[in-house]
Amino acid sequence: MLIKCYVANRRSHDAIVRQYYTKGDNTRENLADLLGQRKLAIFEFTTPVLRDFSCSVFRRNASKLIGLVTEFGLSGKAFEAQDMLMRFTLDSIFKVGFGVKLRCLDGFSKEGEEFVEAFDEGNFVLKTDQICSF
Repeated sequence: MLIKCYVANRRSHDAIVRQYYTKGDNTRENLADLLGQRKLAIFEFTTPVLRDFSCSVFRRNASKLIGLVTEFGLSGKAFEAQDMLMRFTLDSIFKVGFGVKLRCLDGFSKEGEEFVEAFDEGNFVLKTDQICSF
């Protein structure tokens, strides 16, 4: 039997969740490291801190992108702009979101190349799956 309960008061909502949906001992033990750091981590996830960090990451990656485009321009070699912009985006999002340097723009690292290929393949599969769904 499905029961729906609509609550507009935040205190009532919190009381219901605490009373009927408590975390078990196993869950508390497994998540102790994560949940125990909430009060410390709250200061790292404020809007100004995130904005400053993401801006510094985007600036750093933009300077790498400008350097690569300049190199290609001076050498007269052709390059795929969309590929470069995708690499810039992946590097930026992974650093800001996950704290991982994917290094797609840094001399085209092996790990970055493998990830970009897998990402492209996944996008292709999703696109063709929607077109040919039967």
